[in-house]
Amino acid sequence: MYFEAYRYDAVTHFIPCYRCAPPDVDWENGISLADIAKPKYEARRARIKGDPEVYYKELQENPMNPKECFLPPSKSNYPAHKLDDQAVWILDNYKDKEIVRGRLDFVGPPKDQKVQFTQDELGPWEVYRNGFPTPNVKKIHIMGVDDVYEEGDAPFSDSECSIVIYRELDHRVAESDLFVAVYLARPGRSKFHIETMKAAIFWDALVMLENNDGVLEGKFIKKNLGDRLMTINGKVGFKGQSEVWTNKMTGIGDEFFNENKHEKIYFLSIIDAFKTWRIDNTDVGSAAHAALLGVDQRQGIGSETNKEQVERTRLVMGKIGRTQKAEYGTSKKKKWFSKANA
Repeated sequence: MYFEAYRYDAVTHFIPCYRCAPPDVDWENGISLADIAKPKYEARRARIKGDPEVYYKELQENPMNPKECFLPPSKSNYPAHKLDDQAVWILDNYKDKEIVRGRLDFVGPPKDQKVQFTQDELGPWEVYRNGFPTPNVKKIHIMGVDDVYEEGDAPFSDSECSIVIYRELDHRVAESDLFVAVYLARPGRSKFHIETMKAAIFWDALVMLENNDGVLEGKFIKKNLGDRLMTINGKVGFKGQSEVWTNKMTGIGDEFFNENKHEKIYFLSIIDAFKTWRIDNTDVGSAAHAALLGVDQRQGIGSETNKEQVERTRLVMGKIGRTQKAEYGTSKKKKWFSKANA
């Protein structure tokens, strides 16, 4: 409401903490010595930035700009000051400016082999404006997928589905080593699986899958997309309920922040997800960490997509995919971006 006051015929008013802040006030002339007070507040923040709880309390009690008044608290072990600073930066610079909202659609003919993005304010995808596919540079996008169990298989879980896409470091493109897209809708599992395959085709992405029950893995193989699935130690993806993998991904997240790569996060949904990681893991947080895990595995050993693993899985599943006509695939010619009603 504060940032859209015009909708309510209202006027906003905000006074930063360093204005009229005793003792930095010229009482005789009624002048606030803000230039003297502001560095003191900045120095205090620098001293306490290692304590997330204290740092957040400082932002709430002594905000320097209106956006700090509305930041949710950080509950994770990641540095709160970096998350909060980036959230404010996004609100100041990128929200609704550099993020494109839209949807992915199959187009043909042939059926289900091409995917295009259409700008749509109500669409389920948020894409960084410079994060669309790179037709001349292949396999530089890693798609983290937070899948769920079939209904009833995990009665104590309220998890939903999410997709986050990361572009690997590659000097052949203008911007790289950053998150480029987030899927925000929460459809049924069947529709989500179709959306996952559309995204893999559109971004020509490799997929790091939270592979809880093998259902989505089987669908990728059936549609001749199995070679996009990333394997770890001969198995597709990872188990979402494993503490080992959670710790592994948290370690990768620590490196991400230590290298200040968070400064290229342009999505508030990802910032908010990092704020609660390990305390209240969200679907976006799980998908984002899965994407980072995929990037880490690509930089490591024995972790790229494994065609032999796909072939073995086909045999185990009763030769699924060999006897089925391929409905999904890739196309050399893709329509990368089209505005609605263009």
